[in-house]
Parts: sequence; structure tokens; C-alpha cells
Amino acid sequence: MLKQLLLFEQKYQFRQYTFIGSAILFLLLGLVLPRGGYGGDEVFKNAPYVISAGISLLSMSSLLAITLFTANIVLRDSEHKMEELIFTTRINKFQYVASRFLGLFSAGLMVLLASLLGMMMATLLLDKSQLGTFVLWNYLWPFLVFAVPNVLFCTTLLYATAVITRSTMATYIAGVLIYILYLVGSMLGNSPLMANADFSGSTPELLPVLLDPFGLTSFFGETKHWSVIDRNTLLLPLKGSFLLNRLLWLSISMLILLSTYQWFSFRLVSKNVGKKAKTTRPSVANAYKTTNTDPDRKVAKWQMLKSVVILEVKSILKSPAFYVILLLWLFLMGTELTETLFHQLFGISLYPVTGYIVEFVRNNSLAVIIIIFFSGEITWRERTAKVYELIDVTPASNFVFFVGKSIAILMLIGTFISSLVLTGVVIQGFKGYNNFDIGTYLSLFYYSGLPLFLMGVLSLFIQTVSPNKYLGLLFTCIVFGITLFSARLGIAHYLLRYAVTPELEYAELNGFSYFATAFNWYMLYWTAFAAMLSILSLQLWKRGVQSGWRKKLSVIAFRKNTSFTVSGSLALFLISGGFIYYQTNIVHPYMTPEQKTIFRADYEKKYKRYSELPTLTIIDVKTNVDLFPAERYYKVKGWYSLENKNKIPVNNLLVWLNQEAVLKSLVVEQAESLEKDDRFNHYWFKLKKPLQPGERITMEFSIEVAKPGFEKFNKENYITKGGSYIELEKYLPAFGYATQLELEDSLERSKNGLAPQVKSTPANDQYYNWVQYESTISTDEDEQVISIGDLQQQWIEKGRRHYSYKTSKPIPFMFAIASANYEVMSYNYKGVSVDLYCKQKQNANVTEMLKAVNNSLDYYSQSFSPYQYKYLRVVEIPHYKGNATAYPGVLFCGEKYNFLSDYRDSTKINYAYCTITHEIAHQWWAGQLAPADAPGAKVLTETLAQYSETLLLEKKCGRNGLSDYLSAELNLYLNLRGYSGETEEALAKVEGQNHVAYQKGGLVMYALKDLVGEEKVNQALQKLLTKFSSPNKKATVTDLLKELYAVTPSEYNYLINEWFNKIVLYDLKIHTATCRKLANGKFETTARVGTKKIIDNGDGKIVPLSFKEPLKLLVTEENSNEWSKSIYVNTLAFTGDDTVIKIITDKKPGSIIIDPYITRIEQDKTDNELEITMK
Repeated sequence: MLKQLLLFEQKYQFRQYTFIGSAILFLLLGLVLPRGGYGGDEVFKNAPYVISAGISLLSMSSLLAITLFTANIVLRDSEHKMEELIFTTRINKFQYVASRFLGLFSAGLMVLLASLLGMMMATLLLDKSQLGTFVLWNYLWPFLVFAVPNVLFCTTLLYATAVITRSTMATYIAGVLIYILYLVGSMLGNSPLMANADFSGSTPELLPVLLDPFGLTSFFGETKHWSVIDRNTLLLPLKGSFLLNRLLWLSISMLILLSTYQWFSFRLVSKNVGKKAKTTRPSVANAYKTTNTDPDRKVAKWQMLKSVVILEVKSILKSPAFYVILLLWLFLMGTELTETLFHQLFGISLYPVTGYIVEFVRNNSLAVIIIIFFSGEITWRERTAKVYELIDVTPASNFVFFVGKSIAILMLIGTFISSLVLTGVVIQGFKGYNNFDIGTYLSLFYYSGLPLFLMGVLSLFIQTVSPNKYLGLLFTCIVFGITLFSARLGIAHYLLRYAVTPELEYAELNGFSYFATAFNWYMLYWTAFAAMLSILSLQLWKRGVQSGWRKKLSVIAFRKNTSFTVSGSLALFLISGGFIYYQTNIVHPYMTPEQKTIFRADYEKKYKRYSELPTLTIIDVKTNVDLFPAERYYKVKGWYSLENKNKIPVNNLLVWLNQEAVLKSLVVEQAESLEKDDRFNHYWFKLKKPLQPGERITMEFSIEVAKPGFEKFNKENYITKGGSYIELEKYLPAFGYATQLELEDSLERSKNGLAPQVKSTPANDQYYNWVQYESTISTDEDEQVISIGDLQQQWIEKGRRHYSYKTSKPIPFMFAIASANYEVMSYNYKGVSVDLYCKQKQNANVTEMLKAVNNSLDYYSQSFSPYQYKYLRVVEIPHYKGNATAYPGVLFCGEKYNFLSDYRDSTKINYAYCTITHEIAHQWWAGQLAPADAPGAKVLTETLAQYSETLLLEKKCGRNGLSDYLSAELNLYLNLRGYSGETEEALAKVEGQNHVAYQKGGLVMYALKDLVGEEKVNQALQKLLTKFSSPNKKATVTDLLKELYAVTPSEYNYLINEWFNKIVLYDLKIHTATCRKLANGKFETTARVGTKKIIDNGDGKIVPLSFKEPLKLLVTEENSNEWSKSIYVNTLAFTGDDTVIKIITDKKPGSIIIDPYITRIEQDKTDNELEITMK
């Protein structure tokens, strides 16, 4: 009997539209997923890592499909009143439960098998260079360890909920609960999939790994340090924390299943059991009377609409499911919000600024899922309750039902958003932050509420045309999934992505102002479209017995006023869409990723031949810049003085301009225009007579840059009221071949017929070509402009504020501008005029930032060379792609991590202090010494700035305090090393891998300082500056290494070579540590220390290295974990894999630590410390 029942269940399942749709969807997801870039560009698309990540993610996504299967299949008997018949047949309890469960479980597995098939099929569509060897086991193993346990858990919990409660909504809640459980585990486990993932964190602890029912936290935690070769060849073994996770959730699944079987009653239970019988009252005869009504009257329509709204809202408010989902929602959002605000990168805690809260909660995928499910329940409520035949014969029009249900959805959205506002206010209150920006909170109802309502309208429309609720839910989820993730499917234009807008980013300086205009137009566009969907829904609204599509379409008829509405909505849709198209495709030409690739390839094919073309050097620059923040554009009129510094005459000149700028005029002295290339913004000029070496000419130009907010947000070039930032040098005319437009992806280069990219130092980049700069800048009267150079004067003319800046010496070709309404703090420090510009009342971190200014000027001037300018400006800007950037004498600092982060806890690292010290260091490393454009150039800028920052932080916090900072830097390097998915570059050859130049470079320089001493390293850097600062020849990393070799004892020169030219990983460990008390009252500790190191170039070949290095050893006092109370710290020589040492201390020791100050790079430092046992 069980076999027949199971076959019946499977046959029934596989015939359902929800199953067929889910199988097709997951097949398509399997086809698309390998293209998602999991693991990095160098990881094969069919690598074990990619397959495992894909299967684990898809098994989590299958939760939605299994929820629909459960609600549709398990509850069918109760919904169709078939329990009376089934429970009286020969089918017993075990057969009934087992067949239903196994049918549901097999359906879930079949859906994932479809995705597995899709992933296999994807290999037939991909380029062979992107694929490794096909191994069937690489697909089967992830399916066994991820898909089977995950589907089993989801199925058991959902099945149990459905069987016990016999409630569709309770089943939905169980699905949401599983999702929330995963999210909480991912947040606590610092999953890289989370938006607020902290890559500077260490390996997750056991609890969050166990909490994740899908095993994703364990998977990403175990594989985060894997190299490219590891990801291409290894499968995650079933051991350690991963094995514990799988066993735990398999056990929970079986426990739930057994409990469900025990709980389930294979008989009908009267709903009146346990209730007292109601006393019946005698019926009273009512006199029959007729009432005249006119359903077409406005008052009657209003009353009917009001009744429908009240009825729908009451049905929601009376449902326990609503409150359960609301509480789960608040719990999740509160947890996520707390994690996002107070656990940023490096553990930074933000002030709970209202705008940041609104920015985070504005766009939430869980809210969309909730709207989808409630839309389905509201649409089908009458049919589920079997009262639709009564209601559908009432005189209420389709308008009343559809609009009433839409208003109910709107009120539901309002309730959830209000709960978010309350959550934000509570979090602010607990943190003692009482600046409740009510206006910004209210904007959430627009910025979040309107897109969600448009989603609700679409969901109602889909449910209206769907033949059943569950298919409607599935199709709605598919549509929303495609909408939200369409960019990965090649549909990137927001005109094609329903109710989706460019991401909004908040800044205290200017709020959402940069994005508001575009958001308003997109909302107008999609609201018009939703209005047309609503009218179509009115025509197709379900009334009475369902009929076929042909009959439904035949009854569509628009009344006169409806026709006007349709026409108006269509006109608004076309007009707003046309305006958006003009802004996105005409004003700023739009290109898909594929078009951008073709653009770069075509550029290189056309202009690469001119890469060695002799060109002219800019000597002097003058600009007049007019900023119009309210109108969102700026104009530049400029002049160049050009000199031929080549050894040969120059006949032709190739000028190019950034794609964001529009050229208004361009005149080259003694030259005529030959050709204009509008596609690439390139312009050819022919000199009337060859310009001889040493001769000069001038060039005059004018450009205009508009930033209306529709284009992709560029954090280096934006202008809006309240806060603008422009890196002007990147948008002024440039000369010669634009190497930055080259196509870098090796596979795409091969596809487009380009040779492998070879980078070399341009001949004209070996010497400094710095410029004198002079600029007059105007802006709105209520804003101030900060730029490069000495401020000559400022004045107000015709309602605009003007500033004149001029440099007193040549500077790098770098001219940034910031404009906002600032509060200014000024003082003179040892002859340097220091100015800090920030928003009023945003001065919580200013004291530490100015302390960093003073400390940096003192230390760097004394240790390296004198500071070169008479001014130093620190300027707050709304947004920046990093944390801050340095220009000659000016630091532009993003507001979030410098001015709006909470550094009041003195036991934690103050990263505002670190930022200032790092960026001021660039006044030396890039500002005095600029590297030649060659591999390893970042070492001479970012590595040395990172080292300088570390030195000052050590002086501020001490070595013990610095260890937390270095530990975070090490974790960030190791994590990004794995997640980048690229073969690591050696430090001396680094080009694009910032984690190598910044984090690893800083650690290596600090280790060198620990090896030879701070004074000697600084002596080497002084000599480097003396030999290679302007106007001398530019330095390379080889020049730096030469100076470092000179100050390092010869027996350690090999370490410099290993650290800079190879990729070395250490493995240090305290194996044993015992102690005995001596006769003289002192204590002798004996420890066996393991010391190993390897070369790991990411090619799968691990090369052991002989060990002979000095390392620090630290011993703490008994019952004290504070390293500051250490009783022994010394540098000892370690040779070979194992070394036994003996240490005599006056006090009883507690623990012993090898390399306590993080001077060596190792993947696991947990075994560097061991508690000492007494003999």
C-alpha cells in the first residue's frame, strides 16, 4: 500500500503547476549560477568550490518552493474536505504520514536535481578556457552534503507545521522562521554573503556555525583561506565544524519528523471539542421589507469600499499569523540593524544616525516576500473560505474589491514600515542618541513604502490572472526574483526592472538629494505602469465560476472614464519613460557590460598603435570652475602650458576627454584640428610646424559636466546641493593613449582578438612632470569651496561666492574640489595653517583627528623629511569609494567612518585617527616621492603610508594595544586573499590587489621594523626620499629594497627577499609548556615551540622553507590575560621545526605566547598561545 501511495503522491506532485514551474525555474538558475563569479575570475566555472557554493545557495532558495508544495499538497485534504473519506479507508497512520512526507521530500529533491542538471548543462555553453575537468563526483558530493540535509530539514519543519496546524499561513510563517534562522546564523558567523560582512573578523566561533541550518556559514568559514588552486580542485570534507553542523540538523530533522508522527492524529477532531455548548435563543420573526439601493451612486461605492477595506484589515489584524510575522520581522530587522550599525569593518561602531537607519531598512527582500504571501491570501480569501459565490453576486463592482484589497496591502506596508521606524527609534534611544530626525524617518514611507506598494499591485495582478493561489505565489516570486536580480541576467537598465531604482545612499551633508530626482522619475514611471496593471486587474477580477482565458479577454471593456485613466496612465508612462531614457541614454550614453567590453576592445584596436606616440607635457594649469549645485552641473574653462620634453620634434597631438565630460571648445596654439572621434572622445591636432624639444605652446579648453542623478553614481565626481566632491584632474583634457581604457580581463581579451596584456613603465613616466596650478572657483553663496593650493582671496559677487587658489610650488597633477556649508576650525601648528571643515555639530571625533594631524606632522617631519606646504586642510565630504583620499596639502574624508563613527571606547582602535595619519603620510609617500608606473608602485605609496600609520598608532596605543589592530589587518588580508579568487601577487610586484599593498605590506614593514629597528628603517626611507623625490628620477620598488638591504644585517637579507618577492606563510605553535618552582623561589618554564614556514604561490605546490629567525616570546603572569602585565618579553632565536626553550621568571607564569605582536603572516594563530601547567 505504501508503495502505491508514494507513487500516487509523486505523480500528483509532478503534475502540479507549482512543481513544474519550480523545476523550470531551478533549471534556469542552475544554467545562470556558474556565471555569477563565485570564487573569483581565475576559479573555473565548474570548479568544486563553485558547484558547492551554488548547490548550498540553491538549497536555501528551495525553501520557497517547498513552502508552496507543503501548503498546496499537505493541506489539500482539509481544504477540499476530503479528510472524512481518507480517514475511513484502509490507509493507516504510518502509510498516510510517510507517503505524504516522502512525496514532499522527493519533490524538493527533484527541484534541486533540476538545478544540478542546469549547472552541468551550463558547461556546454561556457568557453573552454573557463572550465576545468568534468568530474561527476564534484556535483554529487555537494548534493549529498548540502542539498539532501537542507531539503530534509525544510521539508520536516514545514510538513510538521502544516500537519499540526492545518494552516496555510502557519506554514508560511515556518518558512519565514527558517529564513530568519539562517540570516541570524549568517550575521553571527560573519558570512561573506551578508551586506555588512566584516572581512577583518576572525574565523567564526562554533555557535553561529551550528545555528546555520543550511551549512553556508561553515562552508564559507572553512574555505575562506582557500587559494585559487584549492577552489579549483578541492571539495569541502565532512569533518570538524561542518560535520557537527550536518549531524545537528539531521538530528533535529529526524526529531521533528518523529514528533510529528506522534503528534498527528489520524482522525477528525471536532472543532467544538472542549468548548461549552452555546445556549440557543428562541428565534424572533423579523418583518420583511425591501430597500431601494443604487450601487452606482458615489456614496454607495464609498460605503462598499470602506466595508471591504475594514473587512480585509480586520482579517489581517485578527490573524495570529500577522503578529507572529511582525514579531519575527522586528526581531530580524533589529538584529540586522544592530549588526550593521555597530559591527562594521574592523569592528567600527557607527552613531545610529537616522539617515543610515533609513538607508539600511529601505530595501529589504524579506519585506517583498511578506507582501507576496499576504497578497495571495488577501486575493484568494473569499475562495478559500468558500463564500465567493455569495460575495460575487453582490452589486459591489470589481473596483471596490480590487481597490479595497490594494488599500489593505498599503496599510499592511504602512504597519511594517511604522514598526521599522519604532525599532530605529528604540535602538537610538538605547544608544543615547536623541537626534531623532522625524523628517528622514517619514521619508521611509515614500522611499520604501511606494516601491513595496507597487510590488503589491503587481502581486495582486498576478494572483488575479492565476488559475490558483500557489501557482500565483510561485509566478510572483519568479517575477520579483527576475526583477531584483535582473542585472545578473543581463537586464541592467532600470527602465526594464519593475519598481527597482538605483540604490539610495545617505549622507548627513546632503541626505538623499543626489538620488532623489531620479528616484522620483522612476517612481512616476512605474506608478503609471502599475495604474495600467490595476485597470487590467479590474477587468479580469475573479467573479463567480472561473472561465478560460479566451472568455476572460473577450469581456474586457473600458468605460469612458476608464479609457481616460488608461490613456492618461499610458501617456504618463511614455513621457516619464522618455525623459528617463533621455537622461540615461542620451545625456549620459548607456552601455551594458557587454557593450563596455566591446568599447574597450575597439578602443585598444584603434589607438594602441599610438601608445608610443611622442606627446607634450603639461607645465602650468589654470582653471575657472563654476559650480551649480542646485542645477547639478559644473563648467570649467582652462588653460594648459605645454612643453615638448622629448628628444625629437612633435608633429601631431592626440587629446582625449573622460566620457562623463562634454567638450565645449578646444583650441591648441599653432595647431589645426584634424579629426574628432565622438565615440571615444578623442581629438587629433596637427601642429602647423613641428614643436622642437624645449619649446612651449598653450592650449585653451572649456568643458561641462552634468550630474543629474540618473547616471551611475561616481563617488569621485558628483555635484548636488549640500555636498559636492569633484576630482577635477580626471575630467580635464589629457594626451596620448589612454591605458586606463584597455580591456583587462584575459578571457575577454582573447575573445576579442587582443594579445595578453603586458604592462611596462612608460618612458615619459620615469621623471617627475609636476605642475603649477591656479584656479578660480565659484559656487552658491551659502556654500564654501575647498581646493588645492594657497587661498589667495575670496569674495561674493552677483549672489555667488568666489575663491582663488594658487600653488607656491609644483605639485602632482591632482586638483580636487569640495563644496558644502561647513563649520571651520582653524589653528596654526608650528608654522602650518591647519583647517578642518565639517558639518555643524559633527565634531565628536574632531579632537582626535586634530591630534592625529599634530602627531603626524611632528613624526613624519622629524623621521622622513620636512612637510612641504604652509597649509593642511581636512575636509568632510558626503561619499567616497574608500575612507579618505589625500591631495597636495588637503585630505578629503568621507563622513561615515571619520565624523559619524563612535570612537568613545578608548579600549578600541580609533580609525578616524588612523585615517588621518595614513592620509597625511601620503604627503610624503606620493606627495614628495612618486613611484614610476611599474609593478610594485603601490608599495611606495600605500604600503609605506600603512607602515607610517602603524608607527603612530603604536606610539598612541602601545604595542599591546596595537596587536588588536594588526590582528584585524592580518585577518582582512587572509580573508580577501581567499575571497578575491585571484592568484596572489608578490608584494614587490603588486598592481591590483589592494589587500596585498595595504594589509600585507603594512604587516611586512612592521615585521622589518621589529627585526632591524624603527630608526634603521626610517633611515632607509630618508635616503629614499633624498635620492628619488622631485625633481629627481622616480623610484621603483627595487630602489626601496636596495635601501632596506643596506640597513638590515646581512644574515637577514634573505627575509626581505622572502617577504617582498615570495608568498610566505608561517605556522607557529606552542606544543607544550610546563613550569617548576626553583629552590630560589623563581620559576622555570620549559616550552616546546614549533616553527615552520612555506612558500604558497597558489599553484598547488607547497615549498617548505628552512627556519632560522628571531621571534618574540611573551609570558603572562598567572591569572592575568593582559599582555601589558607580562612578566617576560624577549626576542629569541628559533631554528628548525621545533625548539625547546627554558625561561626563568620571578613570578608564577600563566600563559606563553609566540609572536604576540603579529609580525608573521600565518593563517591560524589560535595555537600561538598555551596555558602553562605546573609540575
